[in-house]
Amino acid sequence: PQSRNRELSLGEDNLGFAAFALEARRVEAIRALEAELRTQLGLGADRPLALFGEWIGPGVQKGVAVSQLPARQWVLFALATLDDEDTEAEPTEDAEEAGPRKRWLPLPSLGDRYVEQQIHAIVDGPCWTLELDFEQRLALEVAADKVEAATAEIDARCPWAARFGVEGVGEGLVWSPLDEHFGDSELRFKSKGARHQIVNRSGDKRKAAAVDPAVLESVQAFIGFAVTPARLAQGLEALAEQGKAHEMRSLGDYMRWLANDVRRECADELESNGLEWKQVAKQVNEQAKRYFCEGL
Repeated sequence: PQSRNRELSLGEDNLGFAAFALEARRVEAIRALEAELRTQLGLGADRPLALFGEWIGPGVQKGVAVSQLPARQWVLFALATLDDEDTEAEPTEDAEEAGPRKRWLPLPSLGDRYVEQQIHAIVDGPCWTLELDFEQRLALEVAADKVEAATAEIDARCPWAARFGVEGVGEGLVWSPLDEHFGDSELRFKSKGARHQIVNRSGDKRKAAAVDPAVLESVQAFIGFAVTPARLAQGLEALAEQGKAHEMRSLGDYMRWLANDVRRECADELESNGLEWKQVAKQVNEQAKRYFCEGL
């Protein structure tokens, strides 16, 4: 088992997921699921198969309905393999050397076959679809309104938790491309309800979906937009996921994570407002350091 950042073991766990996945009866279930998926997908035993899932339940998330589920669940949301050497990916800016290409695979329904092992598939819950036409401004406005409405539904009532008799708020939606764009991570995006926003959209008509980058008239306005309490708290969660404690020797790791996250997630706002990273980096780091130290 792995988290987003590291391999997990019973001695180096993350919120109990390794203990869950390595329990004998669950290993048996996961191997059975693997065999089932390989058959459905026509994927030979010589090809790798990665199962991506969200670990949810009591003690994992905070302030959302799934934290009140009767038991923790592993909810699959994606599958992937690596193509063989004959279909190597070209070198990119992020990877200088070519290598096997990651190929996303369709996730089928699991029904209730693995419910006793607390293994589920997100496709067995309610889903929303929309069409995006990037060449038509009006079409994007309409799509943004649909995203806003769907996210507001989730914000008011989590449909996944409701399947298990738990009422409460949800966090948001992940939108993934379909058909000919299936697997294109550049087109995948999240929409979060107002109470879970990582950026400050208090002045925007839409809270969950923006057609244009935010207009920010100063460095200070950018800091107020990007370095929010939610993002600062998310940094501590990322630190814990890496197996690092909230202590002074982890300050550098925390500041590095926050700076990278802001720089990556708010690149459009920086560019559209004529700002460069070096203009905002100092204040981003100052905010990160203050938040981290005040929490010690």
